[in-house]
Amino acid sequence: MEWIKSTVKKITLELIYNIVDERTSAILEKQEKDKQELLGHIFRLEEKQEKDKQELFTLIISVRDELLSQIHRIEEKEERHYEELKAEIRHLNQRFDTLMNMLVNLLIDRSREK
Repeated sequence: MEWIKSTVKKITLELIYNIVDERTSAILEKQEKDKQELLGHIFRLEEKQEKDKQELFTLIISVRDELLSQIHRIEEKEERHYEELKAEIRHLNQRFDTLMNMLVNLLIDRSREK
């Protein structure tokens, strides 16, 4: 009878060990599968992040170039207006000089007439 108990105990323990090994193997396989899946997601996210970073960098360069272009156009326009203003001032100074000469000549003529 003792022999039967011992045999049943050994068989029971062997079955429990086999079940534990099977479950452990299944758990480890699932963990490895989940790990590979997670690594795949991480890799795709890193690729997307790099792509987004490149797109953002390209957009920043484009905006910077557009701003520099607009600044250059504004500076050119400002320079043209400045030159036009200087020309207008020179023209007004010439007219002023002409009027002053006419006034001086008029005063001289009147003083001679007296």
